[in-house]
Amino acid sequence: MKFRFTSILLILLLSVMLSSCGGTGKLVFMYWGTPEEKATVLNYITNFLNENPGVEIEAIHVDSLSFGQKLKTMIAGGTPPDVFYLDIEDFGGLVSRGELLQLDDFLNRDRDEVKPEDFFEAPFNEFRYKNRLYGIAKDFTTLVLYYNVDMFDKFGIGYPNDNWTWDDFLNAAKKLTKDLNGDGSIDQYGFVLETWANWWRNWVYANGGTFFDANGEFVLGKEPYLKKNAEAIQFLADLIWVHKVVPKITASRDFGGGEAMFVDGRAGMAAYGRWVTLRFRDITKFKWNVAQMPKGKEKRASTLFTVAYCIHAQTKNPEISWKLVKFLSSPEVQKDVANSGLAIPIRKSVAYSDAFLKASAIVKNQPQVNSEVYLDALKYVTDFKRPVKWVEIRDILDEYIQKVLNNDMKSIDALKELQKDVEDAIGTSVE
Repeated sequence: MKFRFTSILLILLLSVMLSSCGGTGKLVFMYWGTPEEKATVLNYITNFLNENPGVEIEAIHVDSLSFGQKLKTMIAGGTPPDVFYLDIEDFGGLVSRGELLQLDDFLNRDRDEVKPEDFFEAPFNEFRYKNRLYGIAKDFTTLVLYYNVDMFDKFGIGYPNDNWTWDDFLNAAKKLTKDLNGDGSIDQYGFVLETWANWWRNWVYANGGTFFDANGEFVLGKEPYLKKNAEAIQFLADLIWVHKVVPKITASRDFGGGEAMFVDGRAGMAAYGRWVTLRFRDITKFKWNVAQMPKGKEKRASTLFTVAYCIHAQTKNPEISWKLVKFLSSPEVQKDVANSGLAIPIRKSVAYSDAFLKASAIVKNQPQVNSEVYLDALKYVTDFKRPVKWVEIRDILDEYIQKVLNNDMKSIDALKELQKDVEDAIGTSVE
């Protein structure tokens, strides 16, 4: 009896130990990505399972456009994923409602293993709320200027450089815009632009404008910020309607969007993050490269885009979930991220290595691409603290800026009206 009782205690103790160290259990992991990224992620999961034979993972792939809504639906239904991608855009809303697991205790316990000092500070700290950590940035990118090298050469235009201003950018765009077949219609544009707020806010900050003041008040349409903010947005609209170096928004969509126009050689320049290289890396009919965004009236600016691995607060397997997050943010996995060209790896040691600077998937067809530009752009990233209700603000901005870019409103009038709508909807405070 004594032996049997002791054996039962040992079995129970072993079970508890396995549970506490994340040895066994089932997780639901939800992510998005292109077919290439999907295959890569599934390979990571397979490797993790091989190292952790007592773990089961149900990997759910959702397209990026539907991801946010799918996540909200699962949370509302009481069946949230254990571990999931979370765009910084959606972070404030979820963390303020207590949906995310706080990670400081895990990180402090495993600091020697995780080595957080190897993470880039700016994207890493994006996922803090009230000085607590709720996500581990999986990767990030800055906003840079892509340009068609062959097109610049063909028309004798100097490449974009660190001294470029908005005037230099505009002059180049004019020279690149061509009616190639003489039918009276433009076949090739100097630039393509996007309508979403986190794309055009770069231009606002470069012009000395801002979205929020030092107290966290929303001021995009308020004095004394109104003039600079409106001037930047009107500059973008004028690229379409005055200078005619950018296609109308509807025309761009007919061409398949800005990325497609660049790939097809219909646009000489475009502004995106590292993510487009998953598409641009396969271009073989022309050479392309990247440069810093042109300097506005007051400064050069760039935008930081980042996504985290987060754990739901109600997960039944926090230890295993954390173990998966650690694995996915490990140097080995980050090297795969770097070589794919998908993004800037979160680890400095990997980002400043050939895995990123000479990413195999990019140098295969585009060996001239200077990947240091993405890293150097960190110097120009503007601090942007998204309020808890940022998504609601963003939706209002998108509605009005669309009107400006469609030439239905002047930017100064649009900003005044959207300011009222934002204040009516959520007030002016960050919180």
